[in-house]
Amino acid sequence: MNTIKTDQNKPEFIQLLKAQRAAYTISKRCSIVEYVLISISMVLPFVLIFKSDLNSQSFIIILSAALIILSILLDNYKKSRTSIASKIQEEFDNKLFQLEWNDLLCEDKVENETIIRLAKKYQEFDLKNWYSKQISSELDHEIAVLFCQKSNVFWDKDLRKKYNFLLYSALAFYYLIFFVIGYIKNLPFENLTLLILPSFTFLKFQVQLITNQNQIIRKKEKITNKINRLFDNYAENKIKPERIELRELQNAIYTLRNSANKIPDWFYKMFKDSFENLTDESIKMKITEITK
Repeated sequence: MNTIKTDQNKPEFIQLLKAQRAAYTISKRCSIVEYVLISISMVLPFVLIFKSDLNSQSFIIILSAALIILSILLDNYKKSRTSIASKIQEEFDNKLFQLEWNDLLCEDKVENETIIRLAKKYQEFDLKNWYSKQISSELDHEIAVLFCQKSNVFWDKDLRKKYNFLLYSALAFYYLIFFVIGYIKNLPFENLTLLILPSFTFLKFQVQLITNQNQIIRKKEKITNKINRLFDNYAENKIKPERIELRELQNAIYTLRNSANKIPDWFYKMFKDSFENLTDESIKMKITEITK
């Protein structure tokens, strides 16, 4: 027996979810500013191609350096906001799963005053049933926790693969267009390499994002494999996961959440319903398998 299905909708748990959503929103607003800088870095090379009077070497180098520095400062601030959000979400899971707080990994909890202040900023009412209603209260607590942990990594992994394909395509298309225009304008290669310098903010952002997304996908696949082995062990031998195994999985999930590389809301919303339905169906099938 477990109480996850009902406990997650209690006011104290909803407050934690509101606070983490508000903190993530601040982080995502930083991303919007970052996208503005990136857009400038993407447009500038084309402006410089068509406005030859702006083709000053010192101007290009100074502007390129400024964009990169601003991007780095903004990224650091975004990471600090993401850290607060991931700690609040970790507290939500720890209380719901009845796991102890990992001081070494997560350090100090977010102050209650900060949680209250952040929660008041979130005015939506869409946080009930954070974990699937398919996670029955009849399941053993450890197995219910395992289902929650799997849902944390399951569809997000596939969503990141789709997002990575978009990132690769955007990067390739951008530089293809740039060099095609440069070729049509009959610009020397040396001039092109100088004019493209401002776009290095965009290049840095895309390469860093793609690299981090690939790392997250690989780690989530490892977590999923571990969870599946624990499910198989329960189905075959009726051996429930040890608390230390659930804690290790939660540590890995927290580490991934603490990454500042989030999927944009607009992309998330495109696939939200289909992936959540897929998660529900997957849980139903798995419950049938392990309770035979």
